[in-house]
Amino acid sequence: MMGPEALLALKNEVKCRDDQIDLLNSFISNDAAINVPSLIVHGQKSIGKTYTVEKFLSSLGIRKTIIRCDECVTKKLLLQRCLRMIRNDSGVDLTKYNQIFNYKGILVTNFGKLCETFTNFAISLEQFLEETNYQEPHVLVLDRFDECIDSINDVFLGFLRLQEFSKIKNMTIIFILSGDDPKEVITNMVPHVFFPQYSQEQVVDILQSSALCSLPPVDVNTENHHNFWRQYAKMIVDSYFPYTGSDMNLLVELCYKLWPHFTGPIKSGSYKSSDFIKIFREKRELLTDSSILNSSNITSYDDSKSLSGTSTVADLTVHSKFLLIASYLASHVEPKYDLQVFSRVKVGTKKRKSNKKGDVSKAAMTSRLLTTNYFDLERLLAILSVIYRNESEFLNGNLDDVRSLYNKSERDIALKNHEISIFSINSNIDINCQIATLVSLGLLVRTSTLDILSAKVRWKCNISWETALNISKELNFPLHHYFPQ
Repeated sequence: MMGPEALLALKNEVKCRDDQIDLLNSFISNDAAINVPSLIVHGQKSIGKTYTVEKFLSSLGIRKTIIRCDECVTKKLLLQRCLRMIRNDSGVDLTKYNQIFNYKGILVTNFGKLCETFTNFAISLEQFLEETNYQEPHVLVLDRFDECIDSINDVFLGFLRLQEFSKIKNMTIIFILSGDDPKEVITNMVPHVFFPQYSQEQVVDILQSSALCSLPPVDVNTENHHNFWRQYAKMIVDSYFPYTGSDMNLLVELCYKLWPHFTGPIKSGSYKSSDFIKIFREKRELLTDSSILNSSNITSYDDSKSLSGTSTVADLTVHSKFLLIASYLASHVEPKYDLQVFSRVKVGTKKRKSNKKGDVSKAAMTSRLLTTNYFDLERLLAILSVIYRNESEFLNGNLDDVRSLYNKSERDIALKNHEISIFSINSNIDINCQIATLVSLGLLVRTSTLDILSAKVRWKCNISWETALNISKELNFPLHHYFPQ
């Protein structure tokens, strides 16, 4: 347990959490024999749970491992990160110790095949503690444990019973939650530390003592700087507390966002740091600006300007772009020209009589200027196979150079040409998944008939000629060559 002096210093550093610090001090100490096996810290978001626990463990001087559970996609990744971080934070020289794990009867040395279940995780952790003789008290903090993407109810129960079915006795698990306990563990006798919400006076006290921002070095009076920040923090809390409540992250974000506007007159020399009331009267309309509240939780990046000009089409894969080009050709090239445009067979064309009236007929107009037509899925896949086989750089990029490196016979070259001619992209990628993605993005449109006996789904391309032309330039695709003359 922490001494009275260290405990008092910690309470001065962490404001308004004296009772919670006393509870943590009674449950966790530097003696593993008297530590609780599990501890649940719960309360609403952004009220200092993780900050208080981290400060307490740092002041106590105990070895700790902190895991951000919301960053782990699956349970396996969560358990792998726990095992890896415990090894790194234990202080054991891992350069001299190479742990060989037993995975389904096979000896492995990497983490990629481990922790598929909680039992495998417990066995690997127990093996590490026994082989290294690591007996120091260690605290595993599972922050935002209830925000995992995958379901963690069984993992929750496994961590609570870790010391019951294993030889691990020096490990204490701290769960930091923002909601209620799962029903699987609600009857377990696990100690809880509850963090209530801050009151408005407590929020003002915390912000005033933190001094998050500093004034520009124009007025060197330190006392005026301190008074200006205290008045500014109280103004922010009084103005936005009915909206933010005790959400410290949101209040800190508002402090950072409005600070340049309130310190601008001081930086320009119009006012001094002691003229806070005058600055407040001049900038009062900023406190009622709804755009500040609407964007307070949105993170902005420096490269947002460079990304603003890009569209959804630019982020697609190469196969999806070929699929879009194939759908555009299927929508704007009439089926009667398929044999002429997409086949190697020579087709004879009839000469049409000239229109004596001078009116432009539909056949004489450019097909891309006409209305987009619906097409069948089978026709789309056939066109996709043809254009990918003929124009893909991955398939035809350096074919001539490769052939020149070897002294191949004509039979080998003919065999290679035959393989290219019968190539089909449909068997190489998941076309259905690509089509579903394009439909969800609004680049393809689907329609179906109401007749039950002849129900059929048809498709239509939903991109413009300019978009199709830009995609073809990215792929070095001769789009003009695939329109009938």
